[in-house]
Amino acid sequence: MVMPIGGVSVGYSVTGASGAKAPARRMSDLFAAIDTTGAGAITRGQFAAAFASKNPPANFKAFGLERTWSALDPGGSGQVNQSDFVNTMTGLMTSLRGYAARSQA
Repeated sequence: MVMPIGGVSVGYSVTGASGAKAPARRMSDLFAAIDTTGAGAITRGQFAAAFASKNPPANFKAFGLERTWSALDPGGSGQVNQSDFVNTMTGLMTSLRGYAARSQA
């Protein structure tokens, strides 16, 4: 299939094979794993337990539990719903690329 992008035709193929999950899907799956009660929201305690046990990527480890939770819960309500979790975490995935390396430099 060829798609014009900015006046340039870019070719790519579409297959039925699924590669890596899209970031939003990965974050949605992660939220479901953290929300063990099925409440539709996670608490800081649930997030902290997952942060400790699920081996987050190096960039998130370098950013830290507290800073990540603060980004997820900027209003300090003590909980985060799935939509806010997915949106914030996918945004952090992009903005933190290379953070671990930069923070050690």
